[in-house]
Amino acid sequence: NQILQFQVFFSNFKNRKQEKILRTQIIRVCGSPTDVVDMTVSKYERCQELQEVLTRLENKSFAKLKNGKVFRKQDLHSKHRALQHKGLVYWKTATGRLKVLLLTDVLVFLQEKDQRFIFAAVDQKPPVIPLQKLIVREVANEERGMFLISASSVGPEMYEVHTTSREERNAWMRHIRQAVERFEEEEERSAESEEARRAAEARIQKITKFQGKKIDKKINVHGLHPILL
Repeated sequence: NQILQFQVFFSNFKNRKQEKILRTQIIRVCGSPTDVVDMTVSKYERCQELQEVLTRLENKSFAKLKNGKVFRKQDLHSKHRALQHKGLVYWKTATGRLKVLLLTDVLVFLQEKDQRFIFAAVDQKPPVIPLQKLIVREVANEERGMFLISASSVGPEMYEVHTTSREERNAWMRHIRQAVERFEEEEERSAESEEARRAAEARIQKITKFQGKKIDKKINVHGLHPILL
């Protein structure tokens, strides 16, 4: 009985230890349960905020991108695009505020007209900036200004926008840099997955080809008709 009790005690102790290790790993990767709940609520709130903006965005409004493609309202409804941050900024050479949406893979400028939103048209620059190869820099001697430099392969473009305070400018720069980093990491993972998929397909084709050669060889050796195999 003592041996059995010791085995049960040791088993329970081992399970508790494993649970503690697992719980520690979960907290390290995902955060505490409170953090997870807060993150979920925050994600839901951002989704709601994006929907509120989209309800005020004119259906016929569109933006022409540097590559010649047209970006429309429905493109903002993509399930692959989530709102990361939003706010108001000022264009250097224009009066009035612009609504900025920082999404998963793009930065979008909107302007208000008759209590509705349309894609901004300022300085004849595309109001939709891909996060790919997007660089953000401070404006020298201007604590509220920042440069958004799009080093796109279809043609570089530079934007100068201003905020109402240095703190707000710094917050925007931090959010944009984090979004760019997340986007690039996701692109890298996708590229690795695609490369692994192609390698797997190549192996399957090689095996299939090898098996086909073995069958052909067997037919030639035995003088058999393929139907008989």
